[in-house]
Amino acid sequence: MVEKFFKDLTDACRRVDPNHLNLGIRYHTVPPSWALDGMRCFDVFSMNCYENRIRATEMAKIDALLNRPVLVGEWHFGALDVGLPAAGIGAVRDQAARGKAFRVYTEDAAAKPWCIGVHYFTLYDQSALGRFDGENYNIGFMDVCNRSYESLAAAARASHERLYSVASGQAEPFNDAPEYLPKLFM
Repeated sequence: MVEKFFKDLTDACRRVDPNHLNLGIRYHTVPPSWALDGMRCFDVFSMNCYENRIRATEMAKIDALLNRPVLVGEWHFGALDVGLPAAGIGAVRDQAARGKAFRVYTEDAAAKPWCIGVHYFTLYDQSALGRFDGENYNIGFMDVCNRSYESLAAAARASHERLYSVASGQAEPFNDAPEYLPKLFM
């Protein structure tokens, strides 16, 4: 049933738009094996991963089983040092630690040959009053007044400047991990 569902949707999309990648569905975590079989028609396996690093063992198995690269569609780290009531799903102590956590996550992912990218969740923090579901996290690259978090921005620049060297194995991934706080949930 899952295989037919995904295949029919994929076929319909390819009839209308044959020249674009099908990123499939963005799974909230590593799916059960019965769901994976239907995902062979996608060009990429997409999932969220709110861990300190990508789930290398599980994602490598997905790549091997499906013969598809993995794309992380959502992740973040927040902190409680800027006045917002909540840090986010992934949390560290402060903005400098957010920068370290970003580098560890991004460069660890780049070092995995089957991982084709990680997409940080959002550009802006959430409002202190909360979004539609009440989330009010410090998870953006910028606050709600359009001011960047310089520690995070500098860390992103540092990672992005060396990303291809890490991906090609010419450089080791950044590994100075911060202290991670307990997950909000998951």
